[in-house]
Formats: sequence, structure tokens, C-alpha cells
Amino acid sequence: MSITEKAKKLITDSTDILTDNVITLGNQYGYIAYTSNTSAAWRESIVGVSKGLNTLLSSDKVHTLDPNIRMELNDWDEEITAYFSDRAIVHQKRAIELYMYTGLLKHYRQAYITLIQSLDASHDDINWLISLIHGYFDRGEAITCYEYQKLSSNSNQELEEIKRSHREVLNNKNQLLSIIESIDQPLFGVDNQGYIRHANGLGHKILSLQSLEGDNQNYWDVNLDDKEFNVNKLIPDFNTISDSDKTNKHLYNIVNIHGTPYELYFYKYKGMVRYRDEHDSIIVMLREISSLVAYENQLESERQKRFAEKQEIIQVLGDILENRSDETGLHVRRVACVASKLGMLYGLSHEEVTTIYTASPLHDVGKIAVPDAILNKAGRLTKEEFEVVKKHSEVGRNLLQGSDSHLMQMACIIAHEHHEKWDGNGYPCGKAGEEIHIFARIVAIADVFDALLSKRPYKNAWAKEEVLQEFIDQKGKHFDPELTQLLIDNFEELAHLHKEANEFNLPQIHQLHAINYAA
Repeated sequence: MSITEKAKKLITDSTDILTDNVITLGNQYGYIAYTSNTSAAWRESIVGVSKGLNTLLSSDKVHTLDPNIRMELNDWDEEITAYFSDRAIVHQKRAIELYMYTGLLKHYRQAYITLIQSLDASHDDINWLISLIHGYFDRGEAITCYEYQKLSSNSNQELEEIKRSHREVLNNKNQLLSIIESIDQPLFGVDNQGYIRHANGLGHKILSLQSLEGDNQNYWDVNLDDKEFNVNKLIPDFNTISDSDKTNKHLYNIVNIHGTPYELYFYKYKGMVRYRDEHDSIIVMLREISSLVAYENQLESERQKRFAEKQEIIQVLGDILENRSDETGLHVRRVACVASKLGMLYGLSHEEVTTIYTASPLHDVGKIAVPDAILNKAGRLTKEEFEVVKKHSEVGRNLLQGSDSHLMQMACIIAHEHHEKWDGNGYPCGKAGEEIHIFARIVAIADVFDALLSKRPYKNAWAKEEVLQEFIDQKGKHFDPELTQLLIDNFEELAHLHKEANEFNLPQIHQLHAINYAA
């Protein structure tokens, strides 16, 4: 067996011996105290070193190598020195000093030399193997130093990059803070817990109203870290506002702070102006709108005044039209009251109820074209006379159409369609079901309800029981079945309302604009 084969076999068979020797030397020189390695870890390390050394002994050129001659790092195959490169990287990343690791390699070197000296071989062969081991570990130490130096250089570059990035962030932050301070609106930086962590000058001024009692104190004396202001205390229901929109940006019309109305803007983002935070944080900006509130309320008050005037004009016009007949002008008021109440029961909006109350007095405006002899005839109308009366629906539409006013457009529809029937047998167009506008369907019921309960030139007032039965019979025929059922279910209330229509006041629908409540 050749000397190299003997050495390889000895090294392979002596893994445990080498492990014990390295541990003993490490304890002896204090290295082991700096590590937490187990015996298994030390053994694994010996296996790695032995693998490289055995690869070197297996090389065809091993007998021609002169370990004493200094060679470049790439003179030996990577397979031989791979272990040294790998472990150097691991130890450097563990922050183990270079001198300490090279000291460990000396213990490894000594353990292998001691083992080779026990080999049964000639003096020259033993010396040659020892020289080869020295060359192997010299190369290992050189590779270790090279890897440490390369990694340290990379670390320095990374550190410089971090410093450069930090300087850039700091500059950007200072620029941002300068911009924030220059904004002439109150502005706050809020962390993910809702605490205000930054405020510009006007923001501090608002916060000082909550924290400082004496007028002689400067609002800059407010310490945000000490006071721990929460945005929900400053702006009630802020969580509800900010959670109402899933997008990043949101405008909430009005908030009230210390009696002053503000328009609120906010922006969600990662990271605080002043504090690092991986969670969503919020920039909040307020815009005082006291003058806008006053202007809006003035406009709304003026609009209500104009609307009330329009209501009065329509009511008077309806009364004038009804006074052509023997019936008093209370017919249009009773129809308006019953129609608006029925609209409420049906679930119309406040605005829609107000519209039907205001527009319904013009439902018979087309009767202005019907001669008095026919309009006030005491007996039943002839077929020809009834055809004349029927034309009042189209006359009403022609009189009211063309207006840009929503109110007049609804009045036009009511005047044109309130004699249509649910089953399609009405006039003037023979519309059926939901083809008929909901306002016209409601006014149709209110109109007939009043006609039956009231005395007319051609008839006496019906008893309430007869009126109720008539609507039961005409449900789904003449009238919308759902609306008819509402009338049936609330008959006594509607009958009382019909009787007391002169005392009826429509609940105030058009309040001042919502902005008023913040003022």
C-alpha cells in the first residue's frame, strides 16, 4: 500500500481521535469557551477538513507538489480547499474574529500532525506527509484571511450604502417637515394607534385649546409625547370616518372642533412623518370653513324661502281652479295632504313627499279648458261631455311641460297620468301598472278618496264604509294594489286627515344644509 493510501486510511479511521484531540487543544488554549458547539459539530468539522486533505492525497500531482513554496490561491483545486472557504464565511458572519478562527485552525493542524506521526512509515515519508499537512493548512489560513477580507469589504460597502440612504431619508424628512410647517392649514401626523405624533404650527394651536389653561402660554409648549393626544378625542368618530373608505385618500365633508367647522382630508400610508411604523399611519389636514358655512346657510335659507313662495303660488293657483266649481278650494289641499301621507307610508324620501305635496294641487290644472256648464253640471255627464272632461289631462300636460323646474316636471306628470288605471283601462294613454308614475298612482288614490268622501254637484258624500269597500273592490283594477292596501290598513287615519286637512302641516323636509349642523 502506498504512503498516500496509508495516510488516507489512517485519517478516515481516526475521525473520533482527531475530534477528541481538537476539543482537548481547544479547551487547553481557551478557544472552546467562546463557542457553543457540541461534540457532533466538532466531529462534522473534522470530517470536512479530512475530506479536503484526502482529496489532496488522491491527486495525481501530489508527489510533485512542494508545500513549502508559496503558491497562488487558485493553484489547488477548489474541491481541496472548499471547506476552508465555506467555514470562513460562516465564522465571519457569526462575528468571530479572524485571529480567533485562525487560532482554531492551528489546533486542527496540530491534531493532524500528531496523528500522522503515529503512522507506521519511514522517516522521510512521515516528514513529507507533515510538510503536505503544513501546506494544506497554510493554504487554508490564506483562504480564510481572503474570505474575511472580502466579506469585511462588502460589509463596509453595505454600511456606507446604509449611511448614504439614511442621509437621503433625513434630508427628505427635513424637506417634508419644512413643507408641512409652511402649509397654512392645521395638519397632524397620526400613528396606527390613533395618537398624534406630529403637528404643524396651526395644528399645535388647535391642540393647545385642549391642554393649556392660561392665555399667556405659547401653544408650542404642547408636548405631543407627554400629552398623548388621540385623534378620536380631537375629532369625534374619526375611526368611523377613516374606515368608511377603503381607498387611501378620503374627504369627509364636515367635522366640528371646539365649535369651529372644518373640512377634513386624510391620507393613509406606511410609516410616520416622525416615527418608523410598519403599519398604516395617517396624515390629517383640516380646512376651516366658517365663512363657507355661513354662505351655504344663507343660500339654503334663500332657497327655502323661494321654495315656500313657489308652494304658496301653486296652492293659490289650485284654489283658484277649484273655485270655478261649487266645491271649495279645500279639495286640492285635501288631495295634497292624503297624497303626501300615503307617500310617507309607501316609503318615499322626504324630498319626494315634499314634491308630491307641492305639485299635486296642479293635478286638475287642465280643467281650465272645461266649460263651466260641464264642470258644474248637477246631473250625470253625457258621453260627449265626458270626452270633453277627459281632455283636461292632456291640457294640463301641455300647460306644464317645457319647464326646467323639477317640481313643474313632476306636476306635469301628475296632471297627465292621474286618471290612468292599474289595469290599463284609464285615460289618456291607457298606461298600466308601473308604467304609471308613482306620483300619479298616489294622487289617483288621493283624488278619488276625496271625491267619494266629499259632496259634489252631482252626488252626496259617501259613507266611510262605502268608500272603504270601493277601494277594496278596485284594488289591482283601478288602483295600485300595494298603495291601495296601505290606504285600507290606515283608512281611519287617512279619513281623519281628510276631515282635518285645513289644519295639516307637512313636516319640515328641507332643513338647512348638513353643513349647518357643524356650525
